[in-house]
Amino acid sequence: WRRIGAQTYWTTWPQPILCLSVFQWHARKISSQPEKDTNEEQYIMSGVASVADSDGRRLTCMSGS
Repeated sequence: WRRIGAQTYWTTWPQPILCLSVFQWHARKISSQPEKDTNEEQYIMSGVASVADSDGRRLTCMSGS
């Protein structure tokens, strides 16, 4: 039941608030580790962006992170 409740809850949020916070978190992580996680970062960012473009749901974006 919790999954369904969470899904209903997240759909009430305005567009990508959660995605923005994810982007900001990754941006902070990258600034503290500029060389180390570049490839992983690009992969995560492109994956989250493509998910947001194709689906636009915060729930999918959250699971992608």
